[in-house]
Order: sequence, then C-alpha cells, then structure tokens
Amino acid sequence: MTLLLFDIDGTLMLTGFAGVDAFEHSVKKMYKKSPGSIDFAGGLDSENARAWISGIGENPSSKDLRIFKSYVEERMPTSLKKCQGSVLPGVFPLLEKLNELNICYGLLTGNWEKTGRMKLDFYGLNHFFRWGAWADDGSTREELVPVALQKAKENGWKETQNIWVIGDTYRDVETAHANNAKCLAVMTGCHNDKIKQRLVQSKPDILLENLSDTDGIIDLIS
Repeated sequence: MTLLLFDIDGTLMLTGFAGVDAFEHSVKKMYKKSPGSIDFAGGLDSENARAWISGIGENPSSKDLRIFKSYVEERMPTSLKKCQGSVLPGVFPLLEKLNELNICYGLLTGNWEKTGRMKLDFYGLNHFFRWGAWADDGSTREELVPVALQKAKENGWKETQNIWVIGDTYRDVETAHANNAKCLAVMTGCHNDKIKQRLVQSKPDILLENLSDTDGIIDLIS
C-alpha cells in the first residue's frame, strides 16, 4: 500500500513567511534584540529556534527554548492574519483524490505540531490530516520518518516499500533517501535561484513545478 508523507510550508501552502514573522517577533520579545536571518528551508522549528537565538549571541537553555516556543505559539495567529499566503495549486484536488482512492497519507514536517496545526487550520487543510510526524517528535528530520511510519500503521497502512516524501527542499530529498523512501519534490517553495538549484542537485526521484496534475501524480506514485 502506497504511503505519502507531506511537508507543509512550500509544499501544501505559502504563508507569506508567517513563521518567520512569528519567530522574529518572539526573538525581539524575549531578548530585546533584532534577529538576523537564517535559512528556514527544510529545518525543524526546534533547529531554527536554536540557530536564530544563537545568531544574536545568546546560548539558549532547554527552558529558554520552551519559553520561546510558547511565544511563537502565541504570535502565530497574528502572523497568519498579517502575512498574505495561499494554498498551492492542485493541493485540494490531490488530497480529495487520495481520499477517494483510499491512499494512505500524513504529514512529515519541520513544524511544531501546535503551530503547524494553526497553519493548516487557517488555510482549510487541517481536516485532511489526522496524523503526522512533527518537530516535537525528533531532533532531526531523518528521525521523523520512523515516527511517521508507526503512526501510518496505527491508521491502517499496510507496510510496503512504496513510501514517498513530498516536499520542496533538499532536506526532504535527503530525509527520504536516508530512510529508503522516494521523494517527489515540487518547486513551489523555491523563492530564489539558489534554493531551486540546491533542490535540483539533491536529485529527487521526481521533480515537478507544483502538485496541479492530480491524475499524473497518482500514476507516478502508484
């Protein structure tokens, strides 16, 4: 039975960098300093939090990171309203088709669950995803795959080798291949040429502009 594991940001939706806004606001609130910029692409929120705080010269403790996470959760609803985003082309038809065909799918995302669910709910996608593997479930993206597989089994997936990670960064490709899965990558999250080039060089098994060709994607992953 085929299993699909979806990333969120840049794959299912663009949030207008709501996550960046929430992180930036939280750094300023907690440390009274203006943060620089980091590459969020494909990272876990826990990794991104530590990197951004370290980037302003602070060495956050576990307690500091928990407080920071609570600030991000508090800010996210405002960030989602402030930043203009959208569900990406083909996402709704594809998810509806997967339900129709009874193909098992879930989430494999670098988002913390609470803020990730906020994003999905804001853009009308939350009801599609009963389960997922989140940044809360591991310290690296690669560690999330076994978590996702276990949750898939608990939700009726019969184990096979036809496992696909669907994402928009080289980290999704590396995560898939490190776990003997395949990667269908989309370029919808490539907001500059450097990110796009790195995605191409990571050699996903399939590379598409977006998820708009529902029937074609079903054929490719079946």
